[in-house]
Amino acid sequence: MVFIRFGSMVPYVKVAPEDILKVQFPRFTTLDMRPTNTDISLAVAGLLTFFNSTTSCLICAQADCLLNLEQLLRQFLISKETLSVRMLDDSNDPTPLLKEIRDDKTATIIVDANATMSHIILERASELGMLSVYYTYIFTSLNLSTRFDCR
Repeated sequence: MVFIRFGSMVPYVKVAPEDILKVQFPRFTTLDMRPTNTDISLAVAGLLTFFNSTTSCLICAQADCLLNLEQLLRQFLISKETLSVRMLDDSNDPTPLLKEIRDDKTATIIVDANATMSHIILERASELGMLSVYYTYIFTSLNLSTRFDCR
């Protein structure tokens, strides 16, 4: 997971003993560069708690987003914070969604999309003036190999 705020990036790395290898080779440890869906959900929930976000919006580019972030959605069912979920339509134009988010005055935006779509979302957000310090973007994809020019 890559978290971007004010130009900062925090990469995800998980080092833990592998259960299968533990029995055969007790000194081996695995390095996992791809978090599980539960890890992503818990990390996003932790970031929302850290920044005291009471209202957040999740933008889903694909239908499996809700299954991937099930743990995150469950946490919002038992908390007083609100999370709105918005799905991109078939046109893949995020402009209407971003306008709704802006009009709702939601400052924390969670994006579950590939690098190409994330880049498009950031471009449209820039056009709408949504890259100010008021907004926080959380990206759930590790596939952000594209460098973003967020001016």
